[in-house]
Amino acid sequence: MSKRVSVIILGGSHAGLAVSHKLLRQTPRAAVTLINPSDEYYFNIAAPRFLVKPESLPPSKYIHSIPDTFRKYPAGAFTVKGLVIKIDYSTKSVSVATSAGSTKDTAALFVFDYPVIASGSTTPATLGQAGVKLPFKATAFEDTRNAIHEAQETLKSARRTVIGGAGPLGVEIAGELVEAAGSKKVTLVSRTKVFLDGATEPVQKTVLSLLRRMDINVLTKVTVNNAQYETDTQTWKVKLSTRRIVTADAYIAITGTIPNNEFIPKSLLNSEGWVNVDRQLRVMEDGALALIR
Repeated sequence: MSKRVSVIILGGSHAGLAVSHKLLRQTPRAAVTLINPSDEYYFNIAAPRFLVKPESLPPSKYIHSIPDTFRKYPAGAFTVKGLVIKIDYSTKSVSVATSAGSTKDTAALFVFDYPVIASGSTTPATLGQAGVKLPFKATAFEDTRNAIHEAQETLKSARRTVIGGAGPLGVEIAGELVEAAGSKKVTLVSRTKVFLDGATEPVQKTVLSLLRRMDINVLTKVTVNNAQYETDTQTWKVKLSTRRIVTADAYIAITGTIPNNEFIPKSLLNSEGWVNVDRQLRVMEDGALALIR
């Protein structure tokens, strides 16, 4: 019988779970270990809708138990709730914090033959940077259900909302907000003269027309310079590049992505913090590394 090969998958979102299941179904000699900060899979693609309209989807539709999906496989496949804090290629091992209070000395150690990095990225809004906290992605050791509930309450009570960023997510959130029950004033800010930068011109024109018909305040070629929350008035003061200051009950920053790369050796990262890979999403430095972003 062939020797079993240890594959450690770092990250349990869309890519990590897909690779885990494919390996377990198609590679009998693969011993798969999935390491993820949460034991629940978060279907965040639907987040713009259920964050604004909680009644549109029950939690059972977008939060699923990861261990439950692995019970159908034979022994040798298991999941670990933890946060990877280091990859050591010299020992072919990863150090994993299994609780928020874990340190390097108390971290669990797992050895591998092949690692698959599927840690992906997060967003400023998920971390609550520069605006209200909206869990568009799961956060390490955080109660995702509670974070979702708090975000839903924040958006429900906000009558005036400013959204910084007019990509697909910003446009979708704006549309969902004005469709929600109650009178809401929504301002959508784009740094370019068009929305959905990169889309075809007909699509951009159609989207802009729809947003205006929905009575969304559209600002183009404008950026948000700063946003400050004032505790005494419980409002946000959003400073625009036009020197105008907009007062809002909620400011949502939907710009940029932040790679989850704290545990990855710096030698493998490019200047923007992403892992350098070939066309097969592999890194050949310091040993074979399969990567999924």
